[in-house]
Amino acid sequence: MPLDPALFRPEAIDPETAAYNEQLAELARTTPAIHEIPLEEARRQVEQSLAAFPSDPTAEDREIPGIDGPLTVRIYQPPAEPLGVYLHFHGSSWTVTRARHHDFLNRALADATGLAVVSPDYRLAPEHPYPAAWNDAESAAHWLVNNAEAEFGTTNLFVGGESAGGNLACTALLRMRDNHGYTGFKAANLVYGGFGGGWTPSKLAASGNPVFSRETVAWTSEQVFPDSDLDAMARKMPVYQDLSNLPPALFTIGTLDALLDDTLFMYVRWIAGGSPAEIEIYPGGNHGFDIAPTQLARTARARMHAFLRDHIPAPSTA
Repeated sequence: MPLDPALFRPEAIDPETAAYNEQLAELARTTPAIHEIPLEEARRQVEQSLAAFPSDPTAEDREIPGIDGPLTVRIYQPPAEPLGVYLHFHGSSWTVTRARHHDFLNRALADATGLAVVSPDYRLAPEHPYPAAWNDAESAAHWLVNNAEAEFGTTNLFVGGESAGGNLACTALLRMRDNHGYTGFKAANLVYGGFGGGWTPSKLAASGNPVFSRETVAWTSEQVFPDSDLDAMARKMPVYQDLSNLPPALFTIGTLDALLDDTLFMYVRWIAGGSPAEIEIYPGGNHGFDIAPTQLARTARARMHAFLRDHIPAPSTA
């Protein structure tokens, strides 16, 4: 569908979102960014900030086989028999957060959609640089495809993720198609993903962004792709790949996100590859806006849940 230019204008940002963004900017003025402090301190700060969100005592950690060794996945069951399974890759810049930090999002998704959620605790950089997390994405997808019916009683599979997790969700789709001949995922929920667009205009313009800045993008690349030719690495990212024979996708992005162009590029390339796609653009949304205590965030989450529900196949009457 055509993009509405009005969505990108400053006046499109509602007062609540503008006020929340100012709070983020004020916090950034007094708190060092992730690239300015030791990684362990960054992880500690993330742990502290996400502790404000509820954990899910019903979530189960399970060990599954992986390409490079055992992999832990975190499983969330819906209130009734699962209508399908959502393979979720959490955001983290590939460096900081774990699956459990996203309990609140995955519990809400399971309750709203009737889907079980499987969230891999993929390995983080710099301890485990590329391709560790990408191998873990393939491992989790391969396990799920082969075990969903026995474990969850359904073969309706979905995939998604935010930020770094959006990249890994695409990796799971592409590797399952190319390495295993599987194209059966029903839909993909891709939320402000880092799809590998290189130094796009939105990244270059994000210097000093209070959430995810140009400087943090550069720092992340150094952690994940050490001693690599970044141009060569970029070409291994999803936006450069053959995007044919992929499921319907919903792309979600805020207009203030450094990864805005990654999503715009990927949305167009998804369609150009012959695969259906929708996009939702949220005025004033910054990176991670969907976890904010705002109506904009609630609207975005509800849209994602509805998209997934709409792609659950109707029960067979045979």
